[in-house]
Amino acid sequence: MTNVDAPADAPDADVPPAEFTHAGRVVRLGPSTDATRTRYERALLDAEERDARATFEAGRITRDELLARLLRLEGQAARREHAPGGALWRDYCPGLSESVDKAAAGLVLYVWSVAVDRVPGLTPADVRAGIENDPAAVRAVVRRMFPELLDQLADHLVDAGTMPAAERAALVALGDQSLAAYAHRPAPAA
Repeated sequence: MTNVDAPADAPDADVPPAEFTHAGRVVRLGPSTDATRTRYERALLDAEERDARATFEAGRITRDELLARLLRLEGQAARREHAPGGALWRDYCPGLSESVDKAAAGLVLYVWSVAVDRVPGLTPADVRAGIENDPAAVRAVVRRMFPELLDQLADHLVDAGTMPAAERAALVALGDQSLAAYAHRPAPAA
């Protein structure tokens, strides 16, 4: 592969770097920033809106149901439910979401929000294609990015006063257990 980006962060001995290939280029992911977190939160709202509109276009909901979903989304945005700890944010968070599809979409959107600065013009579809074609890349991305999402959630809950600081470690341990279970799942058949 060519054009390898510089290492994004100090490597952990047991965790491969989070990277995927796009257009023959290895894209290594670094830690998120305020800008990437804001981009991710906006992407969650956009994904919900696209889903509502696609569901309507497919004829699975009426125009009134579409308008109701869009109004509900507007309310969620006003209540910042797309921010860490919010209901919409949790819906897309791997390990917290009740929907495998939304958790997968959330991971793709999070990776995109981090990677797009390194690869201008990159789309979430590019990220999905880049990580879905390589099961090892998926595992590496999950192992690198999921802890960041849990850290954001834990920080939010402690800051909001809804979780005592002493319980922060328990939430992180839950993430570690989820990752351990994920790491021991068999790789998908090629």
